[in-house]
Amino acid sequence: MNPKVLLVDDSSTALLLGETVFREHTSYEVVTARDGEEGLQKALAEKPDLILLDVVMPKMDGFAACREMRKQECLKSVPIVMVTSRGEPPT
Repeated sequence: MNPKVLLVDDSSTALLLGETVFREHTSYEVVTARDGEEGLQKALAEKPDLILLDVVMPKMDGFAACREMRKQECLKSVPIVMVTSRGEPPT
């Protein structure tokens, strides 16, 4: 069985890019979600080996989703990489 990655992002472009990269360059099975709530549900149902989690999303942001995922025994050891396309002006 191939490892599984869960991509959670409200941007269709980011999801498409992530899916393309993982499918073309790795053996990962790709599962996607469009917001933190859906990401949490899919993480519990799919038991991914890796989660890429956007920070800024509707319904439940990435930080809240990450906290909820870490409360779940089955997800405690799954690596979560927080990602964002939001930039801050240089100081």
